[in-house]
Amino acid sequence: MPTCIKSSERTMTPDLIRRQPALILLFSLVLALFVGLATPAFSSDASAQDGNLVLNDQSVEIDFPQQITFNLEIDAPEPVQRLELRYQPVFADAASAERPDFEQGATSISTSYELDLRTRYLPPGIDVDYRWIITLESGEILETEQERFFFIDNRYDWQVNTDDLVSIYYYEGGSGFGDLAMDVTNRTIERFGSDFDVQIDEPINIVLYGSVNDFQDALPYNSPEWIGGFADPGQNLIVAGISPGEGAATEMGRMLTHEVVHLLVAQATWNPFNSAPRWLDEGLAINYQEVREERFRRVLDLAVDEGRLIPLPALRSSFPSDPDLAIQSYAQSESVVEFLIEDYGHEAIASILDAYSEGVPHSEAVVVGMGMTLEEIDDEWTAWLGYDGDTAGVDHTEAPSPGTMEQTEDMLANFGLMPILVIGGAIVVIMGLVRMVRAVNVRDLDEDVSPDVEYYGQDMYEEDELFEGDVLEDDALEDDDDRPRGTPPTLT
Repeated sequence: MPTCIKSSERTMTPDLIRRQPALILLFSLVLALFVGLATPAFSSDASAQDGNLVLNDQSVEIDFPQQITFNLEIDAPEPVQRLELRYQPVFADAASAERPDFEQGATSISTSYELDLRTRYLPPGIDVDYRWIITLESGEILETEQERFFFIDNRYDWQVNTDDLVSIYYYEGGSGFGDLAMDVTNRTIERFGSDFDVQIDEPINIVLYGSVNDFQDALPYNSPEWIGGFADPGQNLIVAGISPGEGAATEMGRMLTHEVVHLLVAQATWNPFNSAPRWLDEGLAINYQEVREERFRRVLDLAVDEGRLIPLPALRSSFPSDPDLAIQSYAQSESVVEFLIEDYGHEAIASILDAYSEGVPHSEAVVVGMGMTLEEIDDEWTAWLGYDGDTAGVDHTEAPSPGTMEQTEDMLANFGLMPILVIGGAIVVIMGLVRMVRAVNVRDLDEDVSPDVEYYGQDMYEEDELFEGDVLEDDALEDDDDRPRGTPPTLT
């Protein structure tokens, strides 16, 4: 049976106004201007609370993973000509609009809209806002109060462990499993925050399925079978499949720590123009895993010996599609971050993160943060490795290079820093706000994965090579809190 979900009391800050005081001010001014311009066109608007509209039912039913049903039952003061449902995940950039079937011209309306999750996928563990807009025969527009519900996979009896801004959702393993996940998450947040002076200011939801099979059954249709978990920085969300038992601590120490850092980097560097480079994001995530990937060291050493390192600027946007080069890209990213911390300290990384949070373009962020170009960092890092240079005939054409997207991001960042264009920017924002309200998001099912989501592959690494049959006890992570940064927990 579908589960009826009531409005949630949890509050979150919209994605557009997270951490930039200047941007918040500009957003507020532009919003005020937009509202002022829009008021004459909507002067006849009224809400359901004005007494003109009797709201008998406004509810939501979740039937995961099939659909969400939005229900509406009203008595209107005059015939209704149009109904529109608008819904939006709290951190999404745009609202979606749907028009359900109903008896046009009637005053008593009872209808519903079934959102097909097979074509409009929503990940479990997010808050969703929704409201109804009713257009009467006279042209008057009425709106119901905006409601919020928590969207979760209702096939399971979820437990929740909440500590400050972190919420862990799980249904297997009992309270000990939830406590372990919370300990690993908080430890990662504290270490990363202490090293780089980063504080989380947005709620983080972590949804842990009791097995990889259960998790994969919650993914969009046609998702690759190798996915074992993902982080969605845009939603401050991690969803994964981790089975309780003696291997749970190992998997959390490897995967959960990695994905938590992705969310922390996203929050620390958020700006409306670009995001942290891939080599920095992945390098930090790997370095802050409590269970490290020993295979990466072997891959890096082999690439150094054979003279085929990928230039660092080529790892700014995306990693190569070739599996071997992709693994090498992770290995190089881990090593570059290790080098920067060892030779320049955590302050250097913190300065780069700060530069990105100010919207500095890619071409300048490292220079602003460290006083060096990315090419100079690449030269120092390869010297630190003892790299003798590329072997004759090595072709880097398979490695990605910064393309038009990065150039566009740099242009936008420079644009945003030029006060003379504030008025033009305000016009663009107004147009964007209108588009946000009216946009309809349709997911392309031909895409296997979303470019905005960090996916974790369950079979990405060969565990027999990494651990050679050793098992990490659940309390091993607790005993090794004082070990040096990056040192794996004790294997027993």
